[in-house]
Amino acid sequence: NAPPYRGAMGYAPQIDTKDEIERKSLLPYRSPYDLLKEIIEEQFQATVLSCVLENSSLFPETLVLEGAVVLQRRGKKRKVTIGGEEIEMEDDDTFGNDNVGMGDTFIVECAGEEAVGLALAAGIPISVERKVWREVSTRVRLGKGKAVEG
Repeated sequence: NAPPYRGAMGYAPQIDTKDEIERKSLLPYRSPYDLLKEIIEEQFQATVLSCVLENSSLFPETLVLEGAVVLQRRGKKRKVTIGGEEIEMEDDDTFGNDNVGMGDTFIVECAGEEAVGLALAAGIPISVERKVWREVSTRVRLGKGKAVEG
């Protein structure tokens, strides 16, 4: 029994094939962070440069994992004809935002999971403070054991 619309409660989820995602889907987002990346690029005219995980706790023995995203403002793309050849260039347009121009870099604080999600959507590595990495990393030792039956 097919759902009346995508995401309808009480129905089996619809799994798209790669072909459906690329050709048939109106919104080919893998997650909400793909949509967020598109908004940053298309509406904010910015590029996601980096994503960071950091400890935001003020107390020395406490770990509160938060995130930050580094964005850089792009210029407005314009097509210019020089010597009969059309080239595309970026113009230093403020898009109506005073004191924000092409090349300006901003750090946007966010939740840790938002930084991870946006990094995955943008295909960029996540930077983590060395001390934080040591605190959250866990060594796993695999050995012969008895399976637990449930």
